[in-house]
Amino acid sequence: LSRLVRERCDLIVSIPMSGALSSLNVSAAAALATYEVVRARTV
Repeated sequence: LSRLVRERCDLIVSIPMSGALSSLNVSAAAALATYEVVRARTV
């Protein structure tokens, strides 16, 4: 993300990843984030 985009964000979230894959498409990232939120609330 550019500096200007980062400055305009209220919150920047990253998904730790290992291996050759360095990015996810937005739908995969949203699915992972939703899963983690639901998992955290039910534990």
